Amino acid sequence: MRTKQPNIAIISTDQFRADSVGLTAGSPVTTRDLNQVAD
Repeated sequence: MRTKQPNIAIISTDQFRADSVGLTAGSPVTTRDLNQVAD
């Protein structure tokens, strides 16, 4: 079961990225936004 926890963390990170991109989709892209997507 422990081996699945890292996968959950990765999924959460991907979801966070998707939310960040979605929130900034209608806004001017800033350097901070680019850094978040790059990370």
